[in-house]
Amino acid sequence: MWQLPPTRSLPSLNALVSFPPEQDPSVPQRSEPELPAKLSPSVTRFFRWFFRHLYTTFAWAYDGVAWASSFGRWSAWRRTALRGLAPGQRLLEVGCGTGHLLAESLSRGDRVIAIDASPQMTRISMRRLRRMGQPSVVARAQVQSLPFAAGAFPAALSTFPSEYILETAALAELHRVLAPRAALTVVLSARILPRFVWDRLSRWLYDRTGQAPPPDPMWLAPFEAAGFTARFETVDVPRATVLHIVATARIRSPQVGPQRPIAPPTPLPPSPN
Repeated sequence: MWQLPPTRSLPSLNALVSFPPEQDPSVPQRSEPELPAKLSPSVTRFFRWFFRHLYTTFAWAYDGVAWASSFGRWSAWRRTALRGLAPGQRLLEVGCGTGHLLAESLSRGDRVIAIDASPQMTRISMRRLRRMGQPSVVARAQVQSLPFAAGAFPAALSTFPSEYILETAALAELHRVLAPRAALTVVLSARILPRFVWDRLSRWLYDRTGQAPPPDPMWLAPFEAAGFTARFETVDVPRATVLHIVATARIRSPQVGPQRPIAPPTPLPPSPN
């Protein structure tokens, strides 16, 4: 069984892009030079710093990096979160990022509310919705303290989150705001076939910077401890398989004592058009 890293961290660049060990038999095998065994500590630190800043300082570049790292398939991977969700239902998106999936969800008639802790990401999402003529349904909030009533949502989703999704406080809050038997869908990773040399380069880069740990059955344990029944699920898309965690909220025991007061979302500063 794989072991979680000491920090229980997931990749900080929203994608866990990994590759099956076997080659596609339809692709001719070629001998290629071996890449270096590992990056230098300074280069590794740079990549990790860069990935962290993609959520804040470099949020303007996030879409471009996501597109390049997935060879243009990021949208298809992200869209698998909506698979199995009937259009028009009420749902919560956690960590909406630059708002692409949020806009798609609204366009198909979902009654969705989205949160993100990053002020930069939140502003980008709001501008996107304004351009599309969609209502502003984005709140700047921490998943560890959600500004919603208990049982408010029959479904929730999060696409390519970082390590916060395994935190006890975050999962406890998600369980609180979900109705009994509601499903939380977490899109974790995409596995693509290494058809080309740049696929191999991408795998090497993710491996050496710690961005592509293998799926770990122990990742389900925090969901189970928070009151969910969790399982891995795979979704096949062209040239890739996308890995999900699907966590169903178990019926909660009656609460004893006063409930935690619900704080309003953090007000957003005005943003330019």
